Amino acid sequence: MFTPKSVRPASTVFPMEANLFSLVSESDPSLVYAWGMEIVDDDRTDTVLYRRDPATGRSLVAQHSSAEAALRRWGRRLPLRLVWDFEEQEHDAVFHVTGATERD
Repeated sequence: MFTPKSVRPASTVFPMEANLFSLVSESDPSLVYAWGMEIVDDDRTDTVLYRRDPATGRSLVAQHSSAEAALRRWGRRLPLRLVWDFEEQEHDAVFHVTGATERD
């Protein structure tokens, strides 16, 4: 049986948590600039951001150290807000708008 070298045995799997967010227009939160996922484990936090440019149709994937770092980077281009997307027990999405440095 072939096993790629990049596959780790189950004993090296570690717990991590993923939180979804979006960067939205500060003046109209219904306008989404980019979607993201922040991945947190015991040692570090990484963030992946996805955006499709409406003018060109090109996709962009970026990596940042946190959702807040992504907001600082892309918020230089236009006024954006960070919105955390949490799921309630009934599986209804809840959107919580935060400032650039706060987080629930």
